[in-house]
Amino acid sequence: MGDDNTADIAGELPLNRYEIRRNIGGRPKGSKNKPKSAYDPATITKRTSKNAPATPLEIYSDTSVQEYFPYLHKEYIKLSNRSMNIPGHPVPKKEGEHCTTIMDANFTLPLAPFGDDEKPKIPFDNNSWINQFHVFMMNMFQACESGSIGGDSCRMEDVLCAAAEDIFMQDEYMFAGMRPTYVKSAQERIEHLLGLTMAMVRHEMHALLDRGNPERLELVLGDIAKEWKKFFEPGKNITVYNVSDDVREFAKDYCGALQLMLKSTDKTHGKGTPKYKFNYIRIPRPAQSRALLAKKRTNLTEEKTTSDENIENGKSARVAKKL
Repeated sequence: MGDDNTADIAGELPLNRYEIRRNIGGRPKGSKNKPKSAYDPATITKRTSKNAPATPLEIYSDTSVQEYFPYLHKEYIKLSNRSMNIPGHPVPKKEGEHCTTIMDANFTLPLAPFGDDEKPKIPFDNNSWINQFHVFMMNMFQACESGSIGGDSCRMEDVLCAAAEDIFMQDEYMFAGMRPTYVKSAQERIEHLLGLTMAMVRHEMHALLDRGNPERLELVLGDIAKEWKKFFEPGKNITVYNVSDDVREFAKDYCGALQLMLKSTDKTHGKGTPKYKFNYIRIPRPAQSRALLAKKRTNLTEEKTTSDENIENGKSARVAKKL
């Protein structure tokens, strides 16, 4: 019943850049968002006193959300269509609607306020882009689960790649050599990326790390790490991404947790499981003292002098032999 809907959505989208040996981006039909300017103190992400229930990401009914996340919307439809064919699974009441509860993941639940013990530790509100996307991606990963490790892995992989494709979506230009620009602003990219990173760490993605396609995962994880590395450059979180220092430190903790998770797969999933690099921050080389630098220069000079002498001695020996 849902195959036609999926085909219609797929027909409007360029291929996902994370398909194996493909790198085709593009701006989906209907996407109107343009990058915003940099630092704006009025909209900088920070904690406030507000802590009321918030609206979830209504990808099942809100067309503006569907246009904003076209690749994730496509994956959501696929998961919904699949769940309709599972005996005993609730189906939509009206023809053409999609499931809002998939494999125990309820996409309509309001975002619960943070607990009194959590609120002081979280540098953003529960109705922020960060938390809204975090909860949505948790639901998407959960909706992929059915107990079959291989099938769960394939679905999680598609969902992860769709999320990255939507976050890093770029304009497509007609002329070769023109530099593409991101459709979403730097603040939008990094806040949704933090929500995704939180969901990856909290869900743990056991099936994906156990059976995922290493070539595809290396590509998408590399793009995620590259954006984080730009963000963690000193001062960039405010001047470029319009995000507070508290959020920066919060993000660093989650990126560190994700890095540990990705490089510890042999311990959590058994020997032979692929490990993944996640170099999310640039580690500067330790400063060297003037004395050490002077010593290195002296050593290089002495090595060059010795090398020159050896060359001269070799020439002299060859000349003497001819005589």
